[in-house]
Amino acid sequence: MRLLLKLYNDNGTRALWAGVAILIFAIVSCMHTTFSTLTDARRAQLTADANQQRNQQKLAALTLNDQLSNTATERARAVANGAKEKETDALQRLVKSGVFARFALSTVVKTSSAEAAYHELFSNPLHAGKLQHNGISHIGFGMATGNGKTFLVVDMARLVESVDEKKLAAALLSRINHNRSRIKAPPLKDEANLMAAANRMNTEFMTSGTGEDMLVDSIRTELSGKQMTLGKITISFQTASVSADLSLPERTSDPSARYIGMAVHQGNVPNQDPGALVMTIILAAPPADADTTSQASHLPPPRAMPDGHKPDTKASVEEQAWLATLVGNHKKAAALFLKAFKRAKEPRFMYEAARAHARNGENVAALDKMKRYAGLCESSCSDAEKQTAKDMIKKLEKGESIFSTSKQAKYNVEAKRFFILGQKLFSDGQWEGALDAFSQAYTYAPHPDLIYNMGLAHLKAGHVGDALDFFQEYQRQVPEAQSADQAQQLFSMGVELYNVGQYDAAAKRFTMAYSFLPLEEILYNLALCHMALEEKKEALRIFQELADKTADDDKKAEYRKMIEELQK
Repeated sequence: MRLLLKLYNDNGTRALWAGVAILIFAIVSCMHTTFSTLTDARRAQLTADANQQRNQQKLAALTLNDQLSNTATERARAVANGAKEKETDALQRLVKSGVFARFALSTVVKTSSAEAAYHELFSNPLHAGKLQHNGISHIGFGMATGNGKTFLVVDMARLVESVDEKKLAAALLSRINHNRSRIKAPPLKDEANLMAAANRMNTEFMTSGTGEDMLVDSIRTELSGKQMTLGKITISFQTASVSADLSLPERTSDPSARYIGMAVHQGNVPNQDPGALVMTIILAAPPADADTTSQASHLPPPRAMPDGHKPDTKASVEEQAWLATLVGNHKKAAALFLKAFKRAKEPRFMYEAARAHARNGENVAALDKMKRYAGLCESSCSDAEKQTAKDMIKKLEKGESIFSTSKQAKYNVEAKRFFILGQKLFSDGQWEGALDAFSQAYTYAPHPDLIYNMGLAHLKAGHVGDALDFFQEYQRQVPEAQSADQAQQLFSMGVELYNVGQYDAAAKRFTMAYSFLPLEEILYNLALCHMALEEKKEALRIFQELADKTADDDKKAEYRKMIEELQK
């Protein structure tokens, strides 16, 4: 009996504790979230029901998305655990979860059961209205229970298509090499060090938000630290909202380039659209002889502008005067400025002659020329110029210096001197010297025209890649030709690029120039570019347009001949 009582007491204690444990587990379970049995089939049915309502409103159907179902499930669990049912920014939550969304909506349905939640979703206008928003493309569902309630969360968003990064990079490289083949340039080869550097640049930009310039400097240091023997390294970096917006740098058609490292990544990058693409291209141009000559010897040469717009082969009198000033021969400069005045009758030449005399210490002559300038100014100068003349006359009469001591004034003078020197060296065919002079001028006065001149000097010197970079920067700073002079510069770029086989780049410049100066010569050159690129359909269209428009019988015959050749 004592033994049986002991066994009973032991078993009773165990049973008691087991019951307590079960009770505690049940209480705790009621206080925490549990996942519902929201199956894939149920999600598909909910999507179909939503699309049925959208169809009645003639709205595009929504696509069920696993990522959105995952974020909705996480949100449902958080709400069931006590988080606020309303959130301030659904898009921010999705982006933090790695979803590539540009717009987002979310709704939380709180009911007593799953079936009640499904009914409430479509019957309550507050929830059903979001399902019919025309700005969403994808949908996801999540459910959780807690504290005796069921929470159905619906995440809706306009998603950005995820891209296959390696496949996209391979397609872009294929386009690059196709473009190079059209100008008879060798295909670019992948290089391990360049590929690794391109990948690192993308990764650091996406994860740390480091600025582009800092990253470029870092990559350059890294490559030089590995004692690269690949020659000149060029780094191109860009971001785009979608793959269609990624543009291949013109530099990739540089005939001297031989190796490439390319990386394309997609992600939610700070200060960029969610799902943005980041692309880095690193090119290497070994110090070997590269054929940069034109491959279009079988084609007619491009036409010049109707007014013969070409760089002067000889320095003008004004340029000679500034060259004399630059080397310190102020007496000669004064004589040349006076010569320029006699030819053009422009008061500014008299003004510069007075200043040249002053630089040479000839105050009497300087005062005489400045008074003559003041007289000329009475009818043609601005009030500010008239006042400047009066102030300088007073200083010369007192024997004081007329030259400003302001830094900006000195910079302007230096910029003009180096610009004139660059023009002279360019006309003499001294391309490297001209490039140095234009670069010096740009440090004093960063004007877009100097960028254009540097690009042209690079092209003449055989630096095709550098020229393309400068031309692109010029167009970035001068996006629209605001005058005939700028349109002529675009035309000149096209001619020079055509002559070195850069037909794609030339076609872009001719197209821009034609939009502001619709001249026959520009259209003709554009047709030649399409011929060189073996784009016969477009070339035929342009030559046909030229033949139809021209009233010149010789030109009409020429265009007809070109059309016949293209139709063979």
